[in-house]
Amino acid sequence: MWKGTTTGSRRRCRPARWRTRSTSPVLEGAGRGRSDWPLLCASPDGLFLPHCTGSCQVRREQRAPRAAAGQTTPTVRGILLRVHKPIRIWSRMLHESYRTRGAVFAFLVGPPRDLTRHNGIEIHARVCDALGVDDIDFKYRRQPVGTPMQGQRPFSIELDHQKGPDHLNVNISGSAQGGEPLRLVFLYDWPASIQLVLDDFDLACNAVFSALGSGLQTVLAEARVRGQFHAPGNSSLAFLGSNVINLPGSTDGAGGELSFLGFKYETPAADFTDDDLLANPKREVSVEVLREDPRCLYVEVMSQWPQVTVASDGAAGIGPGKIRSFRSPPSDYLSNTNQYLESVVFPLLVRTGSEQG
Repeated sequence: MWKGTTTGSRRRCRPARWRTRSTSPVLEGAGRGRSDWPLLCASPDGLFLPHCTGSCQVRREQRAPRAAAGQTTPTVRGILLRVHKPIRIWSRMLHESYRTRGAVFAFLVGPPRDLTRHNGIEIHARVCDALGVDDIDFKYRRQPVGTPMQGQRPFSIELDHQKGPDHLNVNISGSAQGGEPLRLVFLYDWPASIQLVLDDFDLACNAVFSALGSGLQTVLAEARVRGQFHAPGNSSLAFLGSNVINLPGSTDGAGGELSFLGFKYETPAADFTDDDLLANPKREVSVEVLREDPRCLYVEVMSQWPQVTVASDGAAGIGPGKIRSFRSPPSDYLSNTNQYLESVVFPLLVRTGSEQG
């Protein structure tokens, strides 16, 4: 059953789009900073970091103590994050050094539909008009006859715009014959500001849906933000190993000296209300050593809003708060994810660092 709709946002005055930044490593594949990472898996179960080693043991409590008047205590599904005075220094250092590497947003929409090159040309024209540029590259691909996938005839429409380090990419793919829903993916690498990402994603998404016409229903939304920041002591490996993951002093069991370390945690999607359709998405958070600069930490937060909430026993609910509709533009989902990074992930790292450091 297909449920929900999505809309974009209105065009507004556009600031200077491309700005010169310091050079950065070439971002390949999905633009996630590593060519061996997939962008979006075939099923809507989320994305995983197979090379992220280590684990984070965090003490859990049944109930958090009541906060003082006017004070809030951030939590990660039962993980208590108490506030300490040393946090101020750590928090300021983290926020001042944080830099957004990129953002990704995706919609899965159905029912399955076949898009031709003519459809792609129309989408390209509308996205160019919406963004106010006319030099967006356009590519259309169709699985050729005579290949193993010719019965499904999957297609992809790709729009790409890059000037300097700023890189905007829109990809639409699917297979009507194969029964796959349309996959709309919007990607931005090294943006000049997070606000630029929110504005461009809304404009591009609205243009794509206007070109596709009516009759489409959204079944899943996913937002991802990626960034980096300086680790205390200018050593991300030491910070993670000693303060966060708390490895023993000797790493003989690892078969040698550690050169990479990271941790990851996940929280499942939970029930929501009609008043807050963005509440309780699935979350995946990864923090690890930034390979290209070991002084820094790489952080990635993924939020996923499925149409149907699945219980821990695998049963899909159909009652109130179980079937989600999608009424928000991409900027709302990305803002929700970015807020989670600032209000939950940052305090988690600051707390562990201040207590152990």
